[in-house]
Amino acid sequence: MVFLIVVLFQGLIHLLGLIKGIGHKEVMDLIPPVSNAIGVVWLSATVLFRRHGVLHLLNLKYAWLIGLVAVLFSQVLVIIFCATVHKFSSQC
Repeated sequence: MVFLIVVLFQGLIHLLGLIKGIGHKEVMDLIPPVSNAIGVVWLSATVLFRRHGVLHLLNLKYAWLIGLVAVLFSQVLVIIFCATVHKFSSQC
């Protein structure tokens, strides 16, 4: 159950990228600008993490595959985002 909560929380964290990307609200912790396209990628990561959480809860055989794709999406976003952040500050 703790794993499910962590996975769903991780998905919710990725919503910050979407919120900044669509310009709905200013997110101060995300220093560089996020385009609409990257915002959609953040949303995709959110959906993948939430889907993995539900599939894991249902104990489906291939839930790990969705989790792997979610982690890969997340890592690519973090690498891209941190590379951009290093231009602006010492974060990441």
